[in-house]
Amino acid sequence: MKYLLMICLTTISLVTNAQNRVITGRIVDKSTQQPIADANIIVQGTTSGSVSNAIGFFKLNLNPNYKSLVISHVSYQTGSVQIPDSGNFKIQLEKIH
Repeated sequence: MKYLLMICLTTISLVTNAQNRVITGRIVDKSTQQPIADANIIVQGTTSGSVSNAIGFFKLNLNPNYKSLVISHVSYQTGSVQIPDSGNFKIQLEKIH
């Protein structure tokens, strides 16, 4: 019985994980191309998101039905970008003057 339960839970876990996709990206300053740390990356229409690390990178595990991200940072203009088909991309933000 234990083994059957274990197999069922493993199968459910694999099926659930197969429905998600992982994307990675980097947030940089548009004019200097320097990384932006602590930028907020939110999947548009949800409360799911991530924060960029010290060198601007982030990683998100999301449902493939979502198509865009909203990126914000205190010192930069908030932007919205379409999620590309490839899982790795660069987002450029403009500094607020």
